[in-house]
Amino acid sequence: MIYLNDANSRQLNGIVSIGYGCGSSGCSTGLGWVDVWSIFNRFAINLNPS
Repeated sequence: MIYLNDANSRQLNGIVSIGYGCGSSGCSTGLGWVDVWSIFNRFAINLNPS
C-alpha cells in the first residue's frame, strides 16, 4: 500500500494480504494488510538515509 503525499512524494505503508468483495452471500468489501514496520522488524530491514 502506497500513499501519495503529493506529486513528488510517496509513502510505503504495508502489503495487502487479503481483499474481498461480492460473493454468493451478498456484497461486502474489505481489505487486510500488514503494516510496513511489522515487515521491517520481522526481516531485520533497515532503510539507508537518502
